[in-house]
This record gives sequence, structure tokens and C-alpha cells, in this order.
Amino acid sequence: MTEFIVTRKEAGIFWIRINRPAKKNAVTPSMYAEITRLLKEASNDSEVLLTALTGTGEYFSSGSDLSRPEGAPDGNDNPFYSYVSALIDHSKPLIALVNGPAIGAAVTVLALFDQVLASDNATFFIPFAQLGITPEACSSYTFPLLMGHQRAASMLLFAEKFSVQQALAVGLVNRVIVDKHFRRESNEFLRSIAKLPHQAIVEGKKLMRGDVRTHLHAVHDLEMIKLAERFKSAQVQAILASKFKAKSKV
Repeated sequence: MTEFIVTRKEAGIFWIRINRPAKKNAVTPSMYAEITRLLKEASNDSEVLLTALTGTGEYFSSGSDLSRPEGAPDGNDNPFYSYVSALIDHSKPLIALVNGPAIGAAVTVLALFDQVLASDNATFFIPFAQLGITPEACSSYTFPLLMGHQRAASMLLFAEKFSVQQALAVGLVNRVIVDKHFRRESNEFLRSIAKLPHQAIVEGKKLMRGDVRTHLHAVHDLEMIKLAERFKSAQVQAILASKFKAKSKV
């Protein structure tokens, strides 16, 4: 556990909470590395029945922290690559509790979870088109599969922000909970899942993934190569420099 990643294990539920509310829970490379370590720990722990990821404060997460050069992914040799790989390979039920707005990588990974519960305050925004970068976290495959090409293009290619009801309609979210009841009702849901016959769920997930896991890894590899190319381009470097220069003046 680190300052920005808080975890606990109770009643068979392995909690991972992004704890950087002052930065809207933006995730740094070291944070991705810690979450990856925890995901592997949970996956291999016989006492863990399911894994839950959530955020502290108003935001679920504003995605990858790109304010520093080391925040940009570089092929398949970086913590973000390992994080997404760990999500693909996770053996236990994987639940996202989206407690508020989700941006960028915090949205693209959601299709790799087994269930996504969201507060009615949540929104879903992938600003890649504005940054000049390409899809990641297997979203170029999972989003069209989940919601159809045109709706996926709205999010991935044209940077359309989705409300929580839109996310529910396209299948990115399974259940919307009124914000003031979010913590209690999401906890109740997790406890109900933890009471189900665990081995059957694990084996069922393994069957559902099947050969898809191999394809997800192949998509992930290709996306990271393309993403690294885009981040190294003069266009993206100029966009990021302008973006963070403007922020520093606020």
C-alpha cells in the first residue's frame, strides 16, 4: 500500500482504492505499478473471492497523469502496459465502482471488468482525439464489440462525453446508483457476489475469456505500439506542452 493506493481485504473482497483526490485521482506510472502488484496478489490469493477498484472523493479517476514526461506510455515496457495485462489476466471477478467522473484510461479499461457499477454523478470522457492519440486498454476491440462501431467511434474517435445513462444504454455500465446511496448499495452488491459459489464463478470466467484473452493481449500489444508512436510525434508533443503550460498559469 502506498499513499496514493489504499487497499484492504475483508469478507473475501480485495479493495483497491485510488487515493489522489487533489489530482482527480490521476494515475502515475508508480501508481500503475502498485495496482498491478495488487491485482496479481489478489488473483493468486485463495482467500480473495473478488476484486473491486474505486476512487477517493469526487472522481473515479481522471486517467493517466501525463503532466510529466514519464507519464507517457512507451511501447510494452512501462507500468501502464503491465496494468492492462494484469486486468486481462485477472482470475477473480473484477468489479469497478465508478464513484464519479472517469476520464481517458479510467474509461477505456472498464470493458475489461466483469461488472461496472456507477454513481449517478459519473460521466465518461475519452479525450484522445483532442490530444492526438489513439485508443488503448484494448478499447479499439472491446468498445465496438460492446456497443457497436458508431457509438464506440463517438467515444474513442470523436471525444464525445457520455452521461452515466448513455454509458448504461451502451453496456459500459451495468447499474446506476443514486450517489448518496452509492457506497452502501455497491458494498451490498459486492457482499452478495462474494456469497455465490466461488469456484464456479472463477471457472465460468475462465470459460468466457477462453481464446479471447490471447486476442486481447495481441490487441493490447498493437495499441501500445501505435500509442507510443503518437506520443513521440511532434503534433502530440506540442499539444501536451500547450495543455500543461496553460494549466500552470491557472
